[in-house]
Order: sequence, then structure tokens, then C-alpha cells
Amino acid sequence: MKQKTYEQLEMQNLATKKNQELATFIRRKRLELGLHQKHIAIKTGLAMSYVSEVEGGIRKNPTYSTVVSILQCLGYEIEIKKIKPKELY
Repeated sequence: MKQKTYEQLEMQNLATKKNQELATFIRRKRLELGLHQKHIAIKTGLAMSYVSEVEGGIRKNPTYSTVVSILQCLGYEIEIKKIKPKELY
């Protein structure tokens, strides 16, 4: 098996951290609104188990459309804007 480079491990760690931050944000906002995972599942058309996995950080790479759908249920939208490359990290 090929060993991962330091850069690959750093990118993997960054992705894991960002995924966990998103999962925590979604759960916190849902609870603040007093909503159940079932409500999000019904509104988005996702399985309740899938919503749970996204919130728990188990789903490592939820699709963009999944994240958008869940955030819309919570009253948020995603805005994409151009930034300077040095601001990426």
C-alpha cells in the first residue's frame, strides 16, 4: 500500500475538521429552532438516518445539494464568492 505524503495527511485532517464543524453547526441550529431530524428529513426528502449521519459527522462528504437542502430548512443559504488564494488557509 502506498504511504500518504505529509501534504495529503494535512488535507485529510483539514477536510475532517471542516466536516465536523459543519456537522456541529447543523445540529446546533436545528436544536435552536426546536426541530427534529425527522422534520429535516421530510423537508429535504433525505432519509432520517442520513440526516443523522450528516449531523454526527459520519457522512464525510455530503453532496453540495444535500448541504444546501439542509441549510435551507434551517433558514440559511450558501453564498459563493471569489477570495484571494492566500485566504484559503
